[in-house]
Amino acid sequence: SDILTEFHLSVGVVNCRFVKPLDLPLLRSLAVPGRLLVTAEDNVLIGGFGSAVVEALADMGIAAQVLRAGIGDEFVEHGSRNTLLAERGLTGEGLASLVQAELARDAQPRLMAVDADEGLPASTEGGAKRK
Repeated sequence: SDILTEFHLSVGVVNCRFVKPLDLPLLRSLAVPGRLLVTAEDNVLIGGFGSAVVEALADMGIAAQVLRAGIGDEFVEHGSRNTLLAERGLTGEGLASLVQAELARDAQPRLMAVDADEGLPASTEGGAKRK
């Protein structure tokens, strides 16, 4: 967070020492429009803490922007903890870069098209429809 404040970004840190149970009132208070929620974990993303946050927000009917940082669904070679985290961008500098990239991406206009069959917006990014 110190790195991001150098770029004049307002940053708060919540140390969630336990994955379960989630502090739902706190989560609800953090998920406000225009705020990027970032979860960081030294674990696999699929089924991890960030996924639990996204699921809890969805269950509460809250549409929040969440950026999950962690380990992808891949085999991780052996090595020191610091080396492995650095290789995956899970350091202060790596997380700051990830957040800056996400904020820059959000600042870019996105091309939208309408799906003629369903009348729903369709994303032009990667060809996948927005749901």
